[in-house]
Amino acid sequence: MRVPFKWLKDFVDLEGVTADALAEKLTAAGVAVEHVEKRNKGVSGVVVGHIKDLGQHPNADRLRIAQVDVGNGKMLQIVTGAPNVKQDDRVPVALVGAMVFKEGKPAEIKDSKLRGEPSSGMMCSADELNITIKDLPVEQREGVLIFPADTPPGANVLDLMSIDDEVLILEPFANRADFLSILGVAREAAAALGRPLKPLDLEFPESEQNAADRVQVSIADYSLCPRYTARIIDSVKVGQTPLWMQGRLNAAGVRSVNNVVDITNYVMLETGQPLHAFDDDRVRGHHIEVRAARNDEKMVSIDGVERALDERMLVIADGEGPVAIAGVMGGLDSEVSNATTRVLLESANFNSASVRRTSNRLALRSESSKRFEKGLDYQQADLGSRRACALLAKLCGGVAARGLVDAGRGAPDPVHLTLRPERVNHILGAQISAPRMAEILRGLHFEVDSALKVWVPSFRLDVRREEDLVEEIARHYGYDNIPGALPRAGAAAGASSPIDRAEEWLRDVLLGYTLTEAITLGLIDPTAYARLGLSEIDMIGVKNPLVADQKALRTSLLPHLVQAVVHNLNARAHTVRLFEISRVYLGAKAREVRRLGVAVAGAAQRTHFSEPAAAHPALGFFHLKGVIDEVLRRMGLQATWAPHLDAGNTYHPGKVASLHVNGVDIGVAGALHPQVQEALDVTQEILVAEINLDFLLEHAAVRVVKYQPIARFPEVERDLALVVDEGVQSGRVADTLRGAGGPHLRDLRCFDIYRGSQVPQGHKSLAFSMTFASHERTLTDADIDAAMQAMVASARSVVGASVRG
Repeated sequence: MRVPFKWLKDFVDLEGVTADALAEKLTAAGVAVEHVEKRNKGVSGVVVGHIKDLGQHPNADRLRIAQVDVGNGKMLQIVTGAPNVKQDDRVPVALVGAMVFKEGKPAEIKDSKLRGEPSSGMMCSADELNITIKDLPVEQREGVLIFPADTPPGANVLDLMSIDDEVLILEPFANRADFLSILGVAREAAAALGRPLKPLDLEFPESEQNAADRVQVSIADYSLCPRYTARIIDSVKVGQTPLWMQGRLNAAGVRSVNNVVDITNYVMLETGQPLHAFDDDRVRGHHIEVRAARNDEKMVSIDGVERALDERMLVIADGEGPVAIAGVMGGLDSEVSNATTRVLLESANFNSASVRRTSNRLALRSESSKRFEKGLDYQQADLGSRRACALLAKLCGGVAARGLVDAGRGAPDPVHLTLRPERVNHILGAQISAPRMAEILRGLHFEVDSALKVWVPSFRLDVRREEDLVEEIARHYGYDNIPGALPRAGAAAGASSPIDRAEEWLRDVLLGYTLTEAITLGLIDPTAYARLGLSEIDMIGVKNPLVADQKALRTSLLPHLVQAVVHNLNARAHTVRLFEISRVYLGAKAREVRRLGVAVAGAAQRTHFSEPAAAHPALGFFHLKGVIDEVLRRMGLQATWAPHLDAGNTYHPGKVASLHVNGVDIGVAGALHPQVQEALDVTQEILVAEINLDFLLEHAAVRVVKYQPIARFPEVERDLALVVDEGVQSGRVADTLRGAGGPHLRDLRCFDIYRGSQVPQGHKSLAFSMTFASHERTLTDADIDAAMQAMVASARSVVGASVRG
């Protein structure tokens, strides 16, 4: 919100107060003043000139000689090349010694001769006054500025056009719609300075004809439009807006159009009440209906764009169709033009959610919609209407028909609260007297009786409970006046939950296995699933996504992880080893489930920079499986791997397995399908795994790692080759051997699988390497033989294994 400092002076005596000092006062009172903008960048000495005579230069075809009255009986001769000026125009004139801008730089005006003719001054364009071109009417953007015919010669242009003003830039809070008005900020300024608020001029003449005889208003749904008021103003003369109003609008960032439209914008900025002026002769049937649009309706808005409407939008309709989009923008067919003589003035209160929804659907935000979206005071509609009528009478010669056509469900009951001084002081930790509290609230236009019962003004929609009154008192008592004190209540030290601690532990374990943590978004583009051959079942979409690739809540970690791997491979990364611990969202109610995702690709890690990359094999399925096995082992869980029968189009059918713990299927690991790899346009094989982390954390029995001294006695290594049926998994055989290996078995791993002529058809040979050791003595052959015999016997009994000869 842009608040011109001199405009505030209409409401508050600011004698002796600078814009910067006021900004500090308001900021201390909790009004967010971002900064103060100095509008004048160095222009001086510019006055209004009245062109009394304009003739051709005798020595130049494109130059003319003007005799210009600059006030106080002073006449100047000025040579000009401006093609748009004519005799009797009022224009800005930079006197000799004035400072203006030429080609973006300050320049001093001096007496000069142009083609032999003396010139004492210069007629100025908007650029030369350093005025922002886009904030001017289209006809004023080129050539010398032309002022209204009643602008007095000699008047200071910098004051008239608010160039010599300062603007407070505010960032209003979402619940303070009253700060989107000069009047609302003036109320705060008056309270902060302890000065009275000056009233608005609301007086205007009325004719003998009743407004209710000229227009009828009906509202289809009071929940969408609690109030709609209309006035009829006759004898309106549409023309150029007075310079002082153009200047204020320009300072506030609003472009001047004509006097009628500018008055509606001016009153909106001044009071916070959006208005709309219809050409009454173009309102068909002289009936205004506030209703929902119909799905097949269209309307051309005043910006010339045809808008497709639907039943979720509120419109203002006449006897034949929509003439405005409620709270957003008016229609082109009924707008005020230079031919307008009768105006129908709308001042209404629309539902904030309805206006916001319509504005978003049409991608059309206006100054009006910005105010309606925050919620407006019901009583404010009449205030804005009366203020506009007073200005229309003063500046356009308008005469209002008698009375206000007012449709609505009635004003809401006033809010009254009880203030307890002891409660206020307890919350603030201060000692403020009850009379001082009442004084502060009365300064903010609250009514307070002797028993400290408080009636909230209708424009303070944010005050609804006693704590809100406490905040008002604190703001204007002064936060700096409240003594600082530590709270007396005991504070408990924060701590992570067991689940959070387990997650952190797991992160450390995975980082220890040289994986890198990835953090990706919980929102995703649904098409990313199709690229991996995954299903999009039960995906929950976002109604109003900020960007195209964040349309739904994710149901898997894999798409983002694979995308990260591909990105790194394309950046010439030698090895990519990523993991993510995060949540996915399942089912219609977006049930949150923790998942562990892993994705690896590239060559195995080099141990020294001098080693050639070609010397290291590509990461394969068993690398991924080994990492998962080790993680589960550290969690005190035993992994069992089984064929994954539903590889689909996501996984390579020969390089995928399901992970089981305690008989429960908790995840899948495998290489991506060749077709997926081809679609991703990467040559390195990508391996992924996604595991139900909630299950792991629930069943984990994390083992405390204890130091064990290095064995003083030698280790003994033995190999064992067993022949088993093709369908027997190596993991099951390994588990069987470990279970029978006894206390001296330190390590066991499968290092070879053989299928060929030396084993029966339908069978395979599994070769295991075993390490035995004792901390107490040197193991004998008898100790090792006993353990080996026990393992062979167990394997024969459990999986039908036989020792390979």
